[in-house]
Amino acid sequence: MQLDPLILGLLAVFVVLMIYTLLSFFTTRKQPAIPPKILTKIACISGNYSEVREFREGDYVGKEVGKCPKCGAPLLIVAVYSEIVRQGGKEASARS
Repeated sequence: MQLDPLILGLLAVFVVLMIYTLLSFFTTRKQPAIPPKILTKIACISGNYSEVREFREGDYVGKEVGKCPKCGAPLLIVAVYSEIVRQGGKEASARS
């Protein structure tokens, strides 16, 4: 019984791909995922005051959250975004 050279070649390619897949699967080390820090930016509508605080459930852009401590005008949420804390201590923000 003789094997067709095409089948023999495909079998060889399959074996090489399986070995490569297994090696790459077992040698890659995933770093533990650090959850992003979600922040809320609040600003006075007159532009005199702004602050950034931790996100609270129910926060959304445009929500009125109080009065400005400087002028008494309404404070609105103007941005909700995440900061990804990297291993080196630097932060990268991703606006949403």
